[in-house]
Amino acid sequence: NSSAASDVYKRQGDTIIVSELNAISFQVADSASGFGEGNIPSVYLNGEWVPADYDYENDKITYSLLEPLNKGTYQFEVVAEDRVGNRRQITRWVIID
Repeated sequence: NSSAASDVYKRQGDTIIVSELNAISFQVADSASGFGEGNIPSVYLNGEWVPADYDYENDKITYSLLEPLNKGTYQFEVVAEDRVGNRRQITRWVIID
């Protein structure tokens, strides 16, 4: 699950369409072994790691943009690995229109 912090956004499958983007959040939970030190989920923007904050209480990771992105299409990936090595990756596309 993902959401964009913007005035207005539409979602079409794995794509989010916005007029501007301030932050993007993803729900990331592991109900079995959990995430430990060094196993915090990571966010990538167009294949490059970006700093994101993980909220353990709400199982949410948020990337707050440091600078506005230009209009265009962007790929966000979240990679999470739990304490026992189970790995999951989700991809979402954001179109800034």
